[in-house]
Amino acid sequence: MGKIETLSDYIGRCDDNMIDDEEKYNFIEEVRSVYGEEIKGFETGLSAYCVSAVNTSDYIDFDEDICKVKAKLINYKDNLQMAQKERAEALKPQQTSIQIMNHMENNQIVDIGILTGNMLTAAEQLLNVGLTEEECHKIKEILSELKKETDKKETKQAKKILYELVKFLTDKGVDVLIALIPYLGSMAKKIIS
Repeated sequence: MGKIETLSDYIGRCDDNMIDDEEKYNFIEEVRSVYGEEIKGFETGLSAYCVSAVNTSDYIDFDEDICKVKAKLINYKDNLQMAQKERAEALKPQQTSIQIMNHMENNQIVDIGILTGNMLTAAEQLLNVGLTEEECHKIKEILSELKKETDKKETKQAKKILYELVKFLTDKGVDVLIALIPYLGSMAKKIIS
């Protein structure tokens, strides 16, 4: 079960008919143990964690606390979904359509240069979605090496470098690989042809 599904489960459980205060308190404690560190200010506003209520015999309104926990969980779920959406948008490759209309002998080299530039731009954007600066730098190094080999028309070496790049990206996760696959496919096609 993923994080969003687990949150949805806890949100649904907030509506369960809990009879006694101990059951309600145990539920709030369970949610606090799971999300207390992730949700900033989780205990704020909950009478079960109010100093005066804990130290004295003040009434603790568990039903109100469960309503507040539900609201905090819904807000946290919305924030997670918004962050996921933003990461997905950042991973989408920017579609750059450049057509070069000339019949140069170096047509393949020009195309590879454009693709490499597009991949460098995409690699820089990956820094925003979980790759470290070091990993982005490694991708840029591999791309520079690939461009250098294609400029020399060394297709055998370029294929090895492209393989190294795909292997490196695969190790970094599916999201990263998916973000750069359009560029990889285009580069492979240009190298092979």
